[in-house]
Amino acid sequence: MARQHRITALLLGSLTIAAVSAQTPSLTLDQARTKLTGGSSKEWVLVRVESFMGGGAQRKCRQGETYTFHAKGTVTHKRCVDGQWQENTEPWSLSDLDELDRELAIGQQRFLLLLRDTAAEEQARLRTRSRDKVIPSVDQILRYERD
Repeated sequence: MARQHRITALLLGSLTIAAVSAQTPSLTLDQARTKLTGGSSKEWVLVRVESFMGGGAQRKCRQGETYTFHAKGTVTHKRCVDGQWQENTEPWSLSDLDELDRELAIGQQRFLLLLRDTAAEEQARLRTRSRDKVIPSVDQILRYERD
């Protein structure tokens, strides 16, 4: 009997925690858009950039991948491939799926967007949810370092 009470208390404790977490204030859609763009444009780093000047006016690279979100509704994805920068621009949009989940659309791709601030940096986690229980969800963590 005592064991039943402990389980009940644990379950009630979990429910209480969940209810408190759900009440935590979050960013509005407009605030999230501003956080992504910085008001005009903002470059987020997925893979640290290492570039150098090559022959001619072209910049060469060793590694790097960035996303620059523009307030006008486009995102520029730049990545280092075989020592050269490749760049493409696509439309992006942000919408609320429900009370807790926010969706970021980049072109035809859809991600759950989770924004987080630390003392040193801002993070935008782009989560691709798996449709199958045996295949894990994939997170890409974009970072914006504060000056």
